[in-house]
Order: sequence, then C-alpha cells, then structure tokens
Amino acid sequence: RTEVYHALKHFKYHLFERCRTALEAQKEIQEEDTGEDDEPVKDTVNKVFTKLQDGGWISE
Repeated sequence: RTEVYHALKHFKYHLFERCRTALEAQKEIQEEDTGEDDEPVKDTVNKVFTKLQDGGWISE
C-alpha cells in the first residue's frame, strides 16, 4: 500500500513538471506572437487546458 502511494506521488510530481514545461513553452510562443508578457496566468492556463481538451489529452 505504501508503494502505491509513493508511486502516485512520483506520478504527480512528473505530471506537474510536464505541465509546467508545457505552460512555459506556450507562454514563450505567445510572447513571440503578440509581444506581450503580462497575460494573467489564469488566461494562459485556460487556453492550454482548452487546447489539451480539443487535442484529446484531457477527457472526463
């Protein structure tokens, strides 16, 4: 049982790192396209979330 929780903790960490990297890449692309760098984080997260949903990465 402890091993399962440990594995889930590692999964959560690696998922967080992948999401953070994807968000940073998305923000860099947006800054290059628009020249803006002050978009609220909430807007960036919503855009990326919508893209991932449309791409089939996230489902209910």
